[in-house]
Order: sequence, then C-alpha cells, then structure tokens
Amino acid sequence: MHQKSQMKKLRLALLTLGALLLGAVIITPYFFDINHYRFDLANVLNRSIHGKAEIGKLTLSLWGHIRIKVADFRISDIEGNEAVSVKEAFFDLPLLSLIKRAPIVQIKLQQPEIAVIKTKSGKLNILDLYSAPPPPPNSFFSKLIAASGLGLEVSKARLTYRDAATQEEYRFSDLNLRIKDLSLLRPVTAEVWGDLDLKNSKAATGWRLQGPARATILASTELSENKIPRLRVSAKFNLNDLAFYVPGVFSKKPGVLASGECIVLGSDSEIRFEELKFNLVNAAVSGTGRFSRGDARLTFTAQTAEFDLAPWAGLLPRLASYDLRGRTRLVVSAQGPSNDLTFQSKIDGSIFGGTIHGSGVLDHSALGERAPYGFALNLNGINFKHLTETVEGQAEVELQASG
Repeated sequence: MHQKSQMKKLRLALLTLGALLLGAVIITPYFFDINHYRFDLANVLNRSIHGKAEIGKLTLSLWGHIRIKVADFRISDIEGNEAVSVKEAFFDLPLLSLIKRAPIVQIKLQQPEIAVIKTKSGKLNILDLYSAPPPPPNSFFSKLIAASGLGLEVSKARLTYRDAATQEEYRFSDLNLRIKDLSLLRPVTAEVWGDLDLKNSKAATGWRLQGPARATILASTELSENKIPRLRVSAKFNLNDLAFYVPGVFSKKPGVLASGECIVLGSDSEIRFEELKFNLVNAAVSGTGRFSRGDARLTFTAQTAEFDLAPWAGLLPRLASYDLRGRTRLVVSAQGPSNDLTFQSKIDGSIFGGTIHGSGVLDHSALGERAPYGFALNLNGINFKHLTETVEGQAEVELQASG
C-alpha cells in the first residue's frame, strides 16, 4: 500500500513538472523578447565578414528545440551589392543536443537569392566576404556559436552570376547545400546538388547546359610552407546525367560519363589548383593552376592521356557521318589577367589512318568580332571515308592561319 502511494506521488510530481515545462514553453516566447538580441547577432556576423549583415524581426519557439526565426536576412558585399537575401531563415538548437552537452546550431535558409559578381578587376565578391577572422567570444550569440557545432542547410536557392566586364549573366535555380558540422577547427563535409538549366543566347554558338548535378566537398584549414593559414578543399562531382549542347558542334546527352575530382588550396593571397582530374567519355583530363587574388592573374594547364576517337563521333555532329578512327592527346593552357586571358592548345595523334599535329594561340579578345588568333595544323596520310555517301580520299594538309 505504501509502495502504491509512493508511485502515485512520483507520477503526480512528473505530471506537475511536465505541466510546468509545457507552460514555460508556451509562455516564455510571450514574455521574453528575442528581438533585444537582434543587433547583438548582427554585430557577431558583421565582425565575421567583409560586408554588412542586416537582420529583420526575430521570433522564438521552444517546441522540442530552441528555434529563432528571422523574417528577413541580407548580406551585402564590401561594395554595397546585395550578395545574399532570404525571406525566412532559421537558427535551430535541438534541446537533446544541449542535454548531451554537444550543442549543434543548425542554420537553415529557404529559397535564398545569392548574387555572385565578378568585378572588372577579375575578383569575385563572394570570396571577399569570408576573409576576416572569427570574432572574439564576448557576447551571448558569439559564445553560443563558439561553444556549438554549426550545421548549414540551404534549400532551393537561386544563384545569379554576373560578369561586370562582359555583362554576361547566368542564373542557377533549385540549388541545395547541406553541411552537418561547419567548423574552423575540424574538417567540414558538404553536399551540393541541384537541377541546372543554363544557356547563353548571346554567343554565336548558343550553348545550353541542362540536368542534375551533384558534388561532395571536404574542406579543412592547414598551414602552408610559410606557416600561413589556408583552406584546403577537395571535391568529387558527378555530371553524368547533365546534358550539354552546342548546336552543330557538340552534343553530350544524359548518361554519358562526365565526373571528376579536384584539390584546391586557398589563402588571402592566392588560390592554387593542386590537382584536377576529369573524365569525359573515355578521355582522362588532368590539370594544375594558380590564381593570384592580388592582381587577378590566372595560370592553368590541362592535358589528356591518349584516348580513342571513335566514341566521340556521337558527341561531334559534324563528324558523326564519318568513320572516325584514331587516337590523340590534347594540351590546353591559359594565362594572364582573368579578364584578358591568352589560351594555347596543342594536339598530337593519329586520325583516319594518318597523323595529326597542331597548335594554336587564342587571345581572350578573340571572342569579339575582330580577334587576333593563330593556328598551325599538319595532317599526313589521311584516309577518310563518308559512311552514307560515296566519298573517299587521301590527303596531306599543312595549314597555318593568323589575323
């Protein structure tokens, strides 16, 4: 009898505690004005970026987690251009993570607008936003962030890329990003995916890029040879189901192999492309490069191993009707200011039973109407055959062009 009485008192105590907690969850948001911390949160963000952060009305919820809803959130770059804007953002802190003494703050952005601008000097505004060191933990939010793990989730983002020099503009929609643990002290894994639909109707060729793409990124901080902190990023990407069309010139359909990986090292002074590997159809491409952030100069070289030309007949419409045979390898390089690059190319191999050797130089201004260019091509012992018409022949050609 005494034991039953004790159990009854325990249940009553638990019910009372639960009622008190439920009451606190319901009542606290009405008596505690989270907007008193709005400027505190903005100051923490402004100390972390080279730009300006603006935060709208805050709303607090305690149902199963501490959730702060931001009605309007904007970040402008150092020139005053709006880089990020979102109508609704959420800061979530699950109560279970607090109980486990491993708090994780989840930042969620729904349908944000992101603007990436390449300035006339060749710099990207988005890269300059995050070059400042993290703020000292001297406020409520900075202490919370410093003591917590950070997660970031971006859903259905719309991204606009604009080149201030050429006035070219590209738009990406339905982009998604997920980072489970964002930290300067630990490696960070990120997933990026989305459906792309890009086209350039201004160019004479009018190319179009369409379909799903996915990438997995691992980022960490390290010290360079000169003991300078830098960011190390390795990424793997899958573009197999992406379609790329250049009417009359190139046609990659969904399902054709297109994947790769890269390692990039970034610091305040430069971005180094330590390793780039890309596989397209049966061609394996590798490359390295360097981008200097001070003068916006790029140096980049890529080359292929020798590959069979036959599978490429389906991607090159102008050669589809020929019995394409042979093996070749390519080398491409680019150097100079990012807004005035000079490209060089080289080709060596066998084609149609003969040999092919070629090299060329193309200035960035060559994209205009009267562009300087140069190219030399040597073909020996070519024996070609058209598959649908009675056209056969042999040729030895040496061609040079410039101007």
